[in-house]
Amino acid sequence: MSKKGHSQPGQLTRDDLEILATFGAKANWPLGFALYERGARANGLFIVLAGRIVLSNSGRNKRDFVSWVAFERETFGCEGLCPDASYATNAYAAVQSETLHLNFDGYRALVREQPACAISLSSQMVAERAAILGRLHDFASASVDARLRAALDRLSRDPSMKANGTLVVSPSDYRLICEMVGATRESISLALGRLVGSGVAERKGESYVIHRGQLALSPV
Repeated sequence: MSKKGHSQPGQLTRDDLEILATFGAKANWPLGFALYERGARANGLFIVLAGRIVLSNSGRNKRDFVSWVAFERETFGCEGLCPDASYATNAYAAVQSETLHLNFDGYRALVREQPACAISLSSQMVAERAAILGRLHDFASASVDARLRAALDRLSRDPSMKANGTLVVSPSDYRLICEMVGATRESISLALGRLVGSGVAERKGESYVIHRGQLALSPV
């Protein structure tokens, strides 16, 4: 991760979501539910209304690699805007979640009838793509410690996980973090310990409290 960090996707506004809802269908997903699998036929795109959707692929030794985590007012599954497309990843609900699905016809209607909102949505998708490319650069070139800081910074932007400038990492979050960083649980534990030593995190029982302000200032 660069010292300046990666820019994060700008969020769609509440007004945008109200307009988008008239062109799509809402659905609720329980914890762990698989919305789709890699290779399945794709149609349109999804927008997260609440919760957290994880995009993952199976890597070496059948270990999953998380390429992206979509939070509230972010998109995923945009492959479906291409003709005869298939999904490039698996997608599942990391927590109880709600999404809005715009199929291809709904997206075309949005562009035709609400062009300003369609431009906002397109800008959102481009910003997310740039953030994903930055994340893949980190994965290819950065150390475990740097990738962990990038993953924690990303998770700290989830409205359901942050409070008072901190991020609480509990044992139930370890699997997701391991898959985001591409490292073993032991490596993550050691890296979290180093964050404690540098003052970026505090140990509270089996959990870690990450200070987001210190995380941004932490050297790579």
